[in-house]
Amino acid sequence: GEQANGYLGAVQNNSEANDIVKLINDARRAEYAKLAKQNSIAVADVEAMAGKKALERTSSGHYILLDGNWVKKP
Repeated sequence: GEQANGYLGAVQNNSEANDIVKLINDARRAEYAKLAKQNSIAVADVEAMAGKKALERTSSGHYILLDGNWVKKP
């Protein structure tokens, strides 16, 4: 599921899900670093902007992390 920090989290903790999340997050981390460098801003700022957009764009019925709990987006 999507998180406000710009990265995915595993809704169900299992090795396959964790491996997929790690691969996607590694790619996101690299892209965020590239964008931060191009725009002379902190990586944390890019992560926050990406997280906000990801939460907004998440389709209804998919999971988001809200106040420390995984919930299905209405």
